[in-house]
Amino acid sequence: MLTERKGRNLEVEISPSSGVGQQRQISQAQCDSKTWKISLDVSHFCAEEIVVKTNEGYLEITGKHEERQDEHGIISRSFTRKYKLPAEVDLHQMSSTLSPEGILSVDSFSV
Repeated sequence: MLTERKGRNLEVEISPSSGVGQQRQISQAQCDSKTWKISLDVSHFCAEEIVVKTNEGYLEITGKHEERQDEHGIISRSFTRKYKLPAEVDLHQMSSTLSPEGILSVDSFSV
């Protein structure tokens, strides 16, 4: 689901996925004449800690969590990843899913 924001910014709501057929990779982008898709490993973050939006021709994904205990001590994490959107990507057809394994997929059709 997309929420229109001021100007050309769009925010994408993250939906859960079954994760069937997903492979663990850091970042992967695929583009052909009909579709555009990225996959990003965000397994250290839960859906509420991830923001996906478009901004000035880029897909921007950010994640942040406050300090928490892990097996080695206390850790906090944050990241920002930006992907240049091809001009033919339909922003209103953009959707995202988060697999149980922590792989975020964002895809859209070309116009």
